[in-house]
Amino acid sequence: MRLSEGMPAPDFKATDMFGQPIDLESRAGKPVLLSFLRNGACALCNLQVHKLIRHYDQLHAAGLEIIAVFESPVESVTQHVGKQDSPFPIIADPEARLYALYGVESAEEKFADGLSAKQTALVGEAAAIGYSLTPEAGSNFFRLPADFLIGGDGIIRRALYSEAVGDHLSFAEIEQFAAQPV
Repeated sequence: MRLSEGMPAPDFKATDMFGQPIDLESRAGKPVLLSFLRNGACALCNLQVHKLIRHYDQLHAAGLEIIAVFESPVESVTQHVGKQDSPFPIIADPEARLYALYGVESAEEKFADGLSAKQTALVGEAAAIGYSLTPEAGSNFFRLPADFLIGGDGIIRRALYSEAVGDHLSFAEIEQFAAQPV
């Protein structure tokens, strides 16, 4: 079931790729961007993490917490995403427990038409920073990303369920959310 604006964000307990405990309850009072990505080897997902890292100082200074989730074993997340030295927690969720909790979908039919012009451009942008399209054995190739902006009160303020790989909330929208009072 998809979540929508105005609903409470489901709390969860997980560990990040370094074994540190992560949950939403400990971030009460702070706005959060919860970003669901595909798998650790996904070039477009690594590009998104790269962009989040570039914007992190500004977003964090505004009080925004960021949590990223990958549907991969911790070894894959460490091998691929870990190279970026992220300042925010990254969760490996190979069983897709958090994906199910937040209603993040897999959609084979949305991959049938191939890459759009936007996605092709993103593939080139990812390749320019060292991430090529690399298959990850056993990964859910048909997983779509999703982003949630969660207020300090634990209420979802924005839910984006992507229609295509590489679609995420714009940084303008994330920055506007971060600039609002909790």
